[in-house]
Amino acid sequence: MTRKNTNLHETIKNQRKFSPFRILLESDRSAKSKDLPETVNKSLKVLMSFRFDWLSFIEKVWTRLTCNYEARVYAQYTLDTMGESKLVVLKNLAEAITNASLHRCDHLSNI
Repeated sequence: MTRKNTNLHETIKNQRKFSPFRILLESDRSAKSKDLPETVNKSLKVLMSFRFDWLSFIEKVWTRLTCNYEARVYAQYTLDTMGESKLVVLKNLAEAITNASLHRCDHLSNI
C-alpha cells in the first residue's frame, strides 16, 4: 500500500472541502446554511454533535489509533469520509481499530 499524502497539499484540500469559507454566525448552529456547501454543513453537524467534555478521552483513543502506519491510513479515511457517510466512516474506523490492534506502534515512546 502506498503512503497516503499527508503534507500541506492534502491538508488544504480537506480544509477546502469540509471547512467554512467565512466566519460562522449564531444561525449556523443548525448546520443548514444555504450559502455553505453540503460537505461543510455535514462536517459542521458532526462537529456540533461532539461532547467537548470527552475531548481528552477522544484524544487518548485517537493517539493509540494512529500510532502505526497501517492504522493511520484508515484513520485518515475515517476523517475524509466523516461528512459523507456514517456507514463508510464506521467501516474505516473498524479497519483503523483492527490495524491498531494487529500492528505495533511506530514510536512506542510517544504513547
